[in-house]
Amino acid sequence: MARKDLRISDLTFIVDTREQAPLEFFYGPAEARVPMQVKRAGLDTGDYSVCGFEKPGSGGAGGVVVERKELSDLLGCIGRERPRFEREIDRLLAFQARLIVVEAHWDEIELGLWRGLVTPAAVKGSIQGWMERGIPFFFHRDRQIVANFVGNFMFCHARRRFEQLLTCLPELRIAGDHGGKLLSPSEVPCTKSPSTTKI
Repeated sequence: MARKDLRISDLTFIVDTREQAPLEFFYGPAEARVPMQVKRAGLDTGDYSVCGFEKPGSGGAGGVVVERKELSDLLGCIGRERPRFEREIDRLLAFQARLIVVEAHWDEIELGLWRGLVTPAAVKGSIQGWMERGIPFFFHRDRQIVANFVGNFMFCHARRRFEQLLTCLPELRIAGDHGGKLLSPSEVPCTKSPSTTKI
């Protein structure tokens, strides 16, 4: 049956092929969780995205991307790898929806629970500077909580874009109960008025 509401089960998440410890995504109630549709593919920016929204300007609305960091990765980005990561920040800013998730608690940064030359003040100052430029951060140690946050973040962007499409394509529909290829909204001009569109 055709419907007008986008569900998370309609989406296919992309995990970058270089991601060595990928997050695992599920949807549904805790007692009956269902794995998300996921494919591995090379992303130019970030570690996670959604099919149809993986490039700046894709989806006709700037796309969505998430960068995942462990604490040691983040410290490297603030220290010796700072120039490279600043270029990554510039690429993230080209996306309408962008996020950096760090698998650590903020208390670990406040207390400086690591060995090395990078100080807690340098870490906090760098993060706050990137946030001021428009890069949101999310910190948590629990990988499933991180995965749930990332999945919902990407779904929110896709759903909002789909709702925007409905304003110029009021006849737009999704065929089926779940799953399938996400139709890139940029492929659907506002002059087209299909009775049924499969995602």
